Amino acid sequence: MTEEQHCGKCRKAVCVAKCHGCKKSFCMPHFVKHRLHLAQRMDNLREKFELLQNDINKDNFKQSLLSNIYDWEQRSMRKIHEIAENARKDVEEKLLALKSDVEISIGQIVRDFQANAEADNYTEFELEKWSKRIFNLRDSLEHPSTIEIVEDNKLSSTIYGIKIIEQKRRQESL
Repeated sequence: MTEEQHCGKCRKAVCVAKCHGCKKSFCMPHFVKHRLHLAQRMDNLREKFELLQNDINKDNFKQSLLSNIYDWEQRSMRKIHEIAENARKDVEEKLLALKSDVEISIGQIVRDFQANAEADNYTEFELEKWSKRIFNLRDSLEHPSTIEIVEDNKLSSTIYGIKIIEQKRRQESL
């Protein structure tokens, strides 16, 4: 006893072929269309394989990752330049204040020196005292002990490093 099979598309009872993939039976016109559809899908898949192979050959896939590294590098360098510029401004301000203090001290020494020189009222002791004060003022200008440059560990100035991690892939996707 033969069981009638109907076409999976038009439902006609005259079926001449069965697809072993989708398990449907088809009349001749619909079987041909079904095979054409499969051939078109095969061509699309072949095109995707070719595009993938071209991308692999041209290394296109790594561009976005390398671009991310370049962007991080540029952001980090901008932060470094900004921090360095702010530090330079701070040093300039502090040196200006130090210079002002030294100029005030020099003014006092000069007045004292001139007054004693005009009065011819000085000894080795005063000469040594003025010499030491001038030496100390020069030293404080050339080697300011009140100004020190240290690295700041506050989060606001942190430049985060980057690292490359690879996610484990499911074996079936490869």
